[in-house]
Amino acid sequence: MSILIRGMEMPTGERPVHIEIHRDGTVLQWKFNESDEIIGTAVEVPPHGDLIDKKNLSDDLQRRWNVSDDQDFCNKEVWHALEEAPTIIERED
Repeated sequence: MSILIRGMEMPTGERPVHIEIHRDGTVLQWKFNESDEIIGTAVEVPPHGDLIDKKNLSDDLQRRWNVSDDQDFCNKEVWHALEEAPTIIERED
């Protein structure tokens, strides 16, 4: 199982970011000679298949469905769109 830290972005600076994850999911960032700052919440991500961008897929399907009313065409297009949907988080068992 993995965790997701809601509200935290990947660090971009030269120095590492030091965080503490508490049992209740609170994530604190601490810096030398500065006070701790709550930067997000950690949540467990249960085992899952590939996670995709639902909005991106929905927009793509809407665009494709407007091309034809043929049901077979739509079914093929849905399958094709699912196959091409970019993976945001890879499968985890």
